[in-house]
Amino acid sequence: MNTTRRVIRWALALTASALFITIIACQRAPKEPPPARAVQVMQDIKAAYNAGDVEAFTADFGDIMFTQGFTKGAYHDVMDGLMQRCGKWESEAYTGFKDGANIWRAKFEKTSLNVVIVLNSDGQVTGLWFK
Repeated sequence: MNTTRRVIRWALALTASALFITIIACQRAPKEPPPARAVQVMQDIKAAYNAGDVEAFTADFGDIMFTQGFTKGAYHDVMDGLMQRCGKWESEAYTGFKDGANIWRAKFEKTSLNVVIVLNSDGQVTGLWFK
């Protein structure tokens, strides 16, 4: 009888855990897919990051991205620092659009980060954060 109760409790705990995970996953899933331009920009940035190619990394950037000391050399340093801390960018999942930004959860070799991309009306990057 004791064994039966343990099995039942274990089964209930597993069922509750599965339900909890399903509810959390449903809450995080975006209601709408990302805009095609945002996907293209994210893919361009990912490929350029993994290749260490600052020209390609900044190709979709609007002029505002080159103000306040942010030169291509500065972005190269940012890419190098991220590569050392995070490793290669392996995969990503779109988590939604919030406050004017498209957000992905990106998995790197050593960690996971949110990649936040803001585009202007011309589809140029006006904000990019790895957090």
